[in-house]
Amino acid sequence: MESIVVRVNGILIEDNRILLVEQDVSSNRHWAHPGGRPEYGETLDQALVREMKEEAGLDISVRRLLYVTDRIRDDNHVVIIAFKVTKEGGELGTGRGPEFERGKI
Repeated sequence: MESIVVRVNGILIEDNRILLVEQDVSSNRHWAHPGGRPEYGETLDQALVREMKEEAGLDISVRRLLYVTDRIRDDNHVVIIAFKVTKEGGELGTGRGPEFERGKI
Protein backbone atom coordinates (compact mmCIF):
# COMPACT_ATOMS: atom_id res chain seq x y z
CA MET A 1 0.00 0.00 0.00
CA GLU A 2 1.31 3.43 -0.89
CA SER A 3 1.58 5.90 1.95
CA ILE A 4 3.24 9.14 2.92
CA VAL A 5 5.56 9.25 5.92
CA VAL A 6 5.90 12.48 7.90
CA ARG A 7 9.24 13.18 9.56
CA VAL A 8 10.25 16.08 11.81
CA ASN A 9 13.87 17.21 11.97
CA GLY A 10 15.62 19.46 14.46
CA ILE A 11 18.31 21.85 13.25
CA LEU A 12 20.55 22.69 16.20
CA ILE A 13 23.36 25.15 15.58
CA GLU A 14 25.63 25.84 18.53
CA ASP A 15 29.14 27.35 18.51
CA ASN A 16 29.07 27.37 14.69
CA ARG A 17 28.49 23.60 14.63
CA ILE A 18 25.43 21.71 13.38
CA LEU A 19 24.26 18.60 15.22
CA LEU A 20 24.03 15.46 13.07
CA VAL A 21 23.44 11.83 14.01
CA GLU A 22 24.55 8.75 12.14
CA GLN A 23 21.56 7.10 10.46
CA ASP A 24 21.07 4.81 7.50
CA VAL A 25 19.39 7.43 5.32
CA SER A 26 20.43 5.88 2.01
CA SER A 27 23.29 3.85 0.59
CA ASN A 28 25.19 7.09 -0.04
CA ARG A 29 24.18 9.12 3.01
CA HIS A 30 24.70 8.14 6.63
CA TRP A 31 24.33 11.40 8.56
CA ALA A 32 21.16 13.40 9.19
CA HIS A 33 19.60 15.97 11.47
CA PRO A 34 18.04 14.32 14.53
CA GLY A 35 14.34 13.62 14.23
CA GLY A 36 11.80 11.04 13.23
CA ARG A 37 8.16 10.16 12.84
CA PRO A 38 5.50 11.59 15.13
CA GLU A 39 3.58 8.97 17.07
CA TYR A 40 -0.21 8.92 16.80
CA GLY A 41 -1.69 11.81 18.83
CA GLU A 42 1.66 13.56 19.18
CA THR A 43 2.13 17.11 17.88
CA LEU A 44 5.10 17.90 15.65
CA ASP A 45 6.72 19.84 18.52
CA GLN A 46 6.19 16.96 20.96
CA ALA A 47 7.64 14.48 18.47
CA LEU A 48 10.73 16.59 17.95
CA VAL A 49 11.31 17.07 21.68
CA ARG A 50 11.04 13.28 22.16
CA GLU A 51 13.28 12.45 19.20
CA MET A 52 16.02 14.89 20.25
CA LYS A 53 16.03 13.37 23.75
CA GLU A 54 16.12 9.81 22.39
CA GLU A 55 18.76 10.40 19.73
CA ALA A 56 21.07 12.94 21.35
CA GLY A 57 20.16 13.19 25.04
CA LEU A 58 19.18 16.86 24.71
CA ASP A 59 16.23 18.82 26.03
CA ILE A 60 15.23 21.35 23.39
CA SER A 61 12.78 24.09 22.57
CA VAL A 62 11.26 24.20 19.12
CA ARG A 63 11.74 27.73 17.78
CA ARG A 64 10.53 28.14 14.21
CA LEU A 65 9.80 26.33 10.99
CA LEU A 66 12.78 26.38 8.61
CA TYR A 67 11.56 24.34 5.65
CA VAL A 68 9.24 21.65 4.37
CA THR A 69 10.33 19.33 1.59
CA ASP A 70 9.60 15.86 0.34
CA ARG A 71 11.56 12.97 -1.05
CA ILE A 72 9.99 10.45 -3.42
CA ARG A 73 11.89 7.32 -4.38
CA ASP A 74 10.31 4.21 -5.83
CA ASP A 75 7.50 3.38 -3.38
CA ASN A 76 8.81 5.64 -0.60
CA HIS A 77 7.36 9.16 -0.10
CA VAL A 78 8.66 11.12 2.91
CA VAL A 79 7.58 14.64 3.88
CA ILE A 80 10.28 16.34 5.98
CA ILE A 81 9.37 19.25 8.25
CA ALA A 82 12.48 20.92 9.70
CA PHE A 83 12.53 23.26 12.69
CA LYS A 84 15.23 25.40 14.25
CA VAL A 85 15.71 24.26 17.84
CA THR A 86 17.68 25.50 20.82
CA LYS A 87 19.28 23.42 23.54
CA GLU A 88 17.66 23.93 26.95
CA GLY A 89 19.40 21.16 28.88
CA GLY A 90 20.38 17.55 28.88
CA GLU A 91 23.76 16.13 28.04
CA LEU A 92 24.86 15.46 24.49
CA GLY A 93 25.64 11.81 24.05
CA THR A 94 23.22 10.40 26.64
CA GLY A 95 20.40 9.45 24.29
CA ARG A 96 18.71 6.07 24.37
CA GLY A 97 17.43 5.65 20.81
CA PRO A 98 18.90 3.35 18.13
CA GLU A 99 20.86 6.23 16.58
CA PHE A 100 22.61 6.85 19.89
CA GLU A 101 23.40 3.18 20.29
CA ARG A 102 25.53 3.44 17.16
CA GLY A 103 27.63 5.87 19.18
CA LYS A 104 28.01 8.65 16.65
CA ILE A 105 26.57 12.11 17.00
